[in-house]
Amino acid sequence: MVMLSKSAAVKAPVLALIMINVLILSFVVNTVINIFADRHTKDQFKEAYGRYSQALSDALEDLGGDTGCFYSSSKNVKSNFDSCDNFYKTFAKRLNVAKYCDKDALAGGCVPKYREYAIKPACAGYSESMISKFDQVFVMGDRSSITVFNYPNGIQKPMFALDVNGVIGPNKVGYDLFSLVIMRNKNGHYYFYPDITYCLPPSKNGIKYLTDVLK
Repeated sequence: MVMLSKSAAVKAPVLALIMINVLILSFVVNTVINIFADRHTKDQFKEAYGRYSQALSDALEDLGGDTGCFYSSSKNVKSNFDSCDNFYKTFAKRLNVAKYCDKDALAGGCVPKYREYAIKPACAGYSESMISKFDQVFVMGDRSSITVFNYPNGIQKPMFALDVNGVIGPNKVGYDLFSLVIMRNKNGHYYFYPDITYCLPPSKNGIKYLTDVLK
């Protein structure tokens, strides 16, 4: 039988206590980091959302009150995609375009490689292939970018992926990558759909709805 010395017997519980304190400290630090990261994500989105909402209003004014590019929330009004190309050019101009990729956005440096892409057939405009090679991308002077949902048949839709910080990470849905869908109600009022990850695969703990941020 091995006998522990008195000093070793004393050290054992001390070491155990130290380990417990280290684990507690690590948990506290990680919690604080997550809180600040969550706050940063929300603040970053709020700032971008404010700019893009204003740009939508400005573009609407430039186009005489009708974008010709919207999903209708009214059963009595049809959705309209006829003038999406003109709308996006007007909209992006209000956001100070610095770079434009008509295609091959990944190779052209307009988009990064994202952690997730859409896999549902109805959301194929946000698939890896479409975003990387076929969707139009406008990169703004503030490094944010919009990737126009361009499916099926290369027809632009009133929906775009908003990357609030461009090629900078984490390039993750609900953190710096969102989906904004342009809606119009029966009174002609334009707004963005509340689900801001629509057609994108939501990430755990990421922002999903406007109400998660704008409370």
